[in-house]
Amino acid sequence: MKVIQRTSTELRLRLIPWGIWMFGGIFAIAGLLPSLFTGKTSLTCDRLPDGSGTCEIRQSTLWQTRRQTFPLEDLQGTEVVSNPSSEGNTTYQVVLLLPEKSIPLRDFSSSDRTHHQEQADRINQFVQDPTQSNLAIAEDLFGLMVIPSILFSGSGLLIICFFGQIIIIEFDKLSNQFILIRRGLLGSKRIEHPLRNIARSYVERGSRNTYLIKLMLTSGETFPVTPYSSSGYDEKFRVTQEIQSFLGVEPTVTTDPRSLLPQPGDLLGLMLGGNQKRQQRVEEYQARISRQPEDIQAHLGIASVLALQGKQREAKEHLEKFRSQFAAEGKYDLAQLLDQAIASMNS
Repeated sequence: MKVIQRTSTELRLRLIPWGIWMFGGIFAIAGLLPSLFTGKTSLTCDRLPDGSGTCEIRQSTLWQTRRQTFPLEDLQGTEVVSNPSSEGNTTYQVVLLLPEKSIPLRDFSSSDRTHHQEQADRINQFVQDPTQSNLAIAEDLFGLMVIPSILFSGSGLLIICFFGQIIIIEFDKLSNQFILIRRGLLGSKRIEHPLRNIARSYVERGSRNTYLIKLMLTSGETFPVTPYSSSGYDEKFRVTQEIQSFLGVEPTVTTDPRSLLPQPGDLLGLMLGGNQKRQQRVEEYQARISRQPEDIQAHLGIASVLALQGKQREAKEHLEKFRSQFAAEGKYDLAQLLDQAIASMNS
């Protein structure tokens, strides 16, 4: 995300998802390429009453048509050739046997040995039976590639449509306005809030070392700046600090709420100790909170015990309640920690 304007009264940032566009474009092109270079392959042979005749192999794509002709008497038969790969897979091709060379029936091989053997048997039968006047074998590879092409190209386009949005963020102190604009192929989405309602920005940790920039309102409500999480913590942290500096609020906390959860040994004891021990621990945490409402470790402890009891909804509701309470009191760092804990429960 790049700062495109920074003054004492206005901050504007923009994210152009070049990586998403490139990734989706590769999928879209990969889906189209097989359809561009594959087409229809046919073998036709005509036998005259005197036993002479000709055979023709025709391979046509969107770009060109290639023909190979040879006398029928040169066709000695066919065989199915196997092509093992370094990965341990084997593909097969039908090869026409001529006196001084062999000609593959088609350029591409596949793993369907039965299909290739059936084609080879038909050709061999025609060669051995002089009463057959003609042979016609046709295979439309383009039709076989339509569905895979649509799947690959469609996946690429969906990636671009849903994740390849241009993000524009505007903070304007003169108009007291915050504007978030997401522009994509499916249209634009605009989010507006009074600037005074923006409490802070921070980086939320997702799964598999991915991160997401989020904004928190003074009400405790949070929403993501981008519609997806991605790698690259340092860049996202720099952006949040830029926003923090412009808003004139304290730097973002970097504590991972998961480090405040009960230790693995304590959690194992709670898992094996039964409901009575877990309820006792909840009461201990509640007593700590009654003495010190800002005891984040106690809040996360209650959520952990409730989750062990299968009460994930109650655990989430507890964290959401105090997140909103801390935000209303202006304790945004604490609200942020609870919001990150809620996100960890969802991941």
